[in-house]
Amino acid sequence: MRVVQETQTEVIEPTDLIKVEELDATALFAKTEAVQPLLDKIAEAVKRHVPDVETDAGRKAIASLARKVASSKVILDDLGKDHVAALKTRTKAVDVVRKHIRDTLDKLRDDTRQPLTEYEAQIEAQAEAERLAAEIEVAWDEAHAEEDLREREKVVREKEAEIARVQAEIDAKEAAEKARAEAEQAEKDRIAREARIAEEAAARAQAVAKAEAERKEQARLDAEEAKRKAEELRASNARHRARIEREVIESLVDSGCIAELGQQAADAVLAGKKELPLAELADSLMAYLKDGSIKHVSINY
Repeated sequence: MRVVQETQTEVIEPTDLIKVEELDATALFAKTEAVQPLLDKIAEAVKRHVPDVETDAGRKAIASLARKVASSKVILDDLGKDHVAALKTRTKAVDVVRKHIRDTLDKLRDDTRQPLTEYEAQIEAQAEAERLAAEIEVAWDEAHAEEDLREREKVVREKEAEIARVQAEIDAKEAAEKARAEAEQAEKDRIAREARIAEEAAARAQAVAKAEAERKEQARLDAEEAKRKAEELRASNARHRARIEREVIESLVDSGCIAELGQQAADAVLAGKKELPLAELADSLMAYLKDGSIKHVSINY
């Protein structure tokens, strides 16, 4: 008889497995990997329980612990539902995590209760086998006690066939349980694969968007730089033209060209001429241009 420690069979409330007030739904349901530490923590708490199917208290403790795991699943799943309601744009990612939580905790619940389930099946099979064995024994006794031994032997064979049928049902249940576990694992693998593909696609989309934003920003900076350089060039050209024009005017003044032209125009007015002597004025100006007295202005033949 196994001795069950008191600390292993004490009542474990759902809040002993998880602390709702400490949960951050945004971080918890961001991706499957984020919730895994919490699931591992629950599993570790369950592992500390030593299942005992030999006593009524031990079997009740197993069933109670399985219910607590199921309650933890409901708490987390409800938290996920509330999170989905608040963040509609992330429902798919949250649903994937919720499904992962349900599958993980359903599996943990079933694994937790498995010793009790196997024990109950064993007890049921043993009881059925003992009943049939007792009937076979009675049948044999009656077969030997009565003259129709052959008929009694037929009954015995039927009972033996019944035992074989019961055993076949047990074997079929075990095979079905194995197939269910394999299907659950395949579904978990599929969900994990789809989640990974979705995350990779999101990462690629984010990289493309970032590259496009950087390209646009660089184009904007290049345009601003080109505009700045063009403005600097225009300003430089304007300063250059202003300096040239100023120096031309200064040369006209300093060389005496302006004074001479003005004197010729004044003499023409004093002489009573109705028109300015443009030809003479042009000849005087050409003389100054030819001898290079005017800066930046030259005549090449």
